[in-house]
Amino acid sequence: MLSNKYLSALVCGFGAAVLTTIPGIKSIGCCLIVPFAAGFSIFLYRKTSKIKEKIYSSDAFLFGFLTGLIAAFFATFFDVLMTYITHTNEFVDTLPQTEMLLKKLNLGAVINDSLNMMRKIAKDIKTNGFSLFYTVGMLFSYGIIYSIFGILGGFLGMTLLNKKKGV
Repeated sequence: MLSNKYLSALVCGFGAAVLTTIPGIKSIGCCLIVPFAAGFSIFLYRKTSKIKEKIYSSDAFLFGFLTGLIAAFFATFFDVLMTYITHTNEFVDTLPQTEMLLKKLNLGAVINDSLNMMRKIAKDIKTNGFSLFYTVGMLFSYGIIYSIFGILGGFLGMTLLNKKKGV
């Protein structure tokens, strides 16, 4: 059934998003968790659909890409939800260090505009618990990073599963 074909990507992407919101694990989310989830989504798809033939690179690409995008969407959602509840996040906590670093680089007036924008984002988060610019930026960056690593994980999963099955 076509509607259930990508259910494994949804399940694994959601699981990866949940794991990437855990503070200690968050730093390895893009590099380890998302590729593993993409490879595992291909494994689950193969098990549930009982496919015996080899997995093609187009399927690996699609499953990896979908798993990465789903993980990006839900990771952004969970991060925004936690930010809304607590009115703080890593961005707000590290803003003073970021300001000091950027001022030391002495890059001119462009840095002042960037710092003003970052301060506005931090103020919005502290007062409202939400910043639209922060949310869109996070969704965009997670979407690119997680989909790239998801594709890599999809190809790795394809290679391992095809090698294991001897096809």
